[in-house]
Amino acid sequence: MRTGYNVNMSRVLTHEENIGIAAARHHGLRELFDDFGLDYYCEGNLSLGEATAGAGLDLRVVRSRMERLSAADAGPNWPDEPLSVLVEHLESDEHGTARALMFRAALLFGDVCHSGGDTRLATMRTTFRDLCTALVVHMEHEEHTIFPAIISLEEAWMKGEEPPPLADGGIRAAARRFVLEHADIARELRKLHRERVAIEANAPAVVRLFDLLDHFERVVHEAMNLESAVAYPRGVVLEDALIHPTARRMS
Repeated sequence: MRTGYNVNMSRVLTHEENIGIAAARHHGLRELFDDFGLDYYCEGNLSLGEATAGAGLDLRVVRSRMERLSAADAGPNWPDEPLSVLVEHLESDEHGTARALMFRAALLFGDVCHSGGDTRLATMRTTFRDLCTALVVHMEHEEHTIFPAIISLEEAWMKGEEPPPLADGGIRAAARRFVLEHADIARELRKLHRERVAIEANAPAVVRLFDLLDHFERVVHEAMNLESAVAYPRGVVLEDALIHPTARRMS
């Protein structure tokens, strides 16, 4: 039985200047990057300098905030956890929380849109509804396709067995499709965010709704980060190691 699967993983998992991997290693960084509006979930392949420059931020200010993070803020170091543990976290915690928040927000949207408040809330509600439709389909597809495939590859590697049959294109092709969907979801989240900040929240129900939407946005960002920066790339590395071992040794 194999005890690990560090097959050229250094190319994927040890670039600490990659903000996607850094965020996956430290929960406090995910919150900090969200506070600064840094895209660590779709553009996580950028260095911190590239990301801050692209966002028009002062790198020194961001680094100063980073230095104040403590070990207590870190949470699990997801790039070093077994993929089965990460997938379970994504399905039960990240996806489960996103679904619960969507349900609660839908109820609150109903309250605020029928209370005679700002008419722009109705536009927000439509944006939110479209976003939820896309996100639910995306999560269901992940949970029934790429997640089970990744776990099967990990099990095959650990047991020294032949890899399971995969769909056309394998993990690499599936990951490419899901990453493109992440970009679409991120665009809808940014649209919803712009609509939200344009409205002054005065009524208590609107304040609760906006706080909930902020939480929802951060949860979805975190899920996309852990998928795009950790789960998908590690799945691709495992797939290559199991199915194309000669090519992997020569690379």
